[in-house]
Amino acid sequence: MSEQINRQLALRWFEYAKNDLQAALVILSRDDVAPRTACFLA
Repeated sequence: MSEQINRQLALRWFEYAKNDLQAALVILSRDDVAPRTACFLA
């Protein structure tokens, strides 16, 4: 793979990770969801 393709893939996966972390933080702030669910998403 070219360096440009590798960079695009890395940025895509970084975005997935940021989205998962944001979802985990939202879940942690809720009282009706078990913390282990947030850890799983993170």
